[in-house]
Amino acid sequence: MAVCLLVYLFSLGNILSRAMSALYLFKQQLMSLLLSRSFILVLILLALIFPGLSINQMLLFLLPIALTQLFLLFNYCVKNNLTLKLSDFDFRKAVSMLRISIPLGLAVMFSFLYDKIDIVIISRLTDFNEAAFYNIGYGIFKASAIAYSFIFVSGFTNISYLSRNKRAVRLFFKKYFTLLFLICLVLMIILFAGADIFVNLIYTSKYSDAADVVKILSLATFGLAFNNLTGIILNGLRLFKENMIVTLIGLIINVILNIIFIQKYGIAAAAVVTVITEYFIFAGQYLFIRKNLKM
Repeated sequence: MAVCLLVYLFSLGNILSRAMSALYLFKQQLMSLLLSRSFILVLILLALIFPGLSINQMLLFLLPIALTQLFLLFNYCVKNNLTLKLSDFDFRKAVSMLRISIPLGLAVMFSFLYDKIDIVIISRLTDFNEAAFYNIGYGIFKASAIAYSFIFVSGFTNISYLSRNKRAVRLFFKKYFTLLFLICLVLMIILFAGADIFVNLIYTSKYSDAADVVKILSLATFGLAFNNLTGIILNGLRLFKENMIVTLIGLIINVILNIIFIQKYGIAAAAVVTVITEYFIFAGQYLFIRKNLKM
């Protein structure tokens, strides 16, 4: 019950946050995030004072965080004339929106699955120790995306606005592609060269084997960044079905290759499969974009 309530509240907050992104109200988003997350300090103190608290009890202490963020976001929305009225509800528009959002939702689900399914397969075909090593390496790899993820904050809004001007979208792609290439080149070198340092520093030498996973996954840095870019462009151009098709095929390829190679080659194979999947997703999405924009 606590989990469901928290998911609902944070989802509402996410909707308001997206609306604010469309108006470029990033400062207000940051403030709502910082102020609401200050309750985490209270949560940590409670955990230290009352170490016997159950998971459900700890989850309930997340409620102030969700409610505070929701209140602040709603307040910012009202101040910027983003109000909700029942009279504005249109059933036909709601059905149309739902019809459009289904392939988009499926694409998100397929992306989530190919992002997580390898951990499940590793734990089933090998053991939990191997899954832990891979999870550590993969976590460091994904965390590195912070170096460029902020670039995409207004990406969908910009593409939606530019969608009728194909030349403008092409310029947007080239500009962001060049910027991401430069960032990812540096990021890949840092991940590959510093893999052992990162793993030993954060997780101690006990998990040093995870460094090999980081080194392999560093090769996927470009693929991950580029398919984020092409995914945003596809969605901005309303090519939701095309995005869904690519992510579904990517998921299928990921699962099949993992099942074939993990038993024989272990977590190194899972890392290589992730590299292949990231670049496949990028290539598939790029082909649809190129066809639509006639690049």
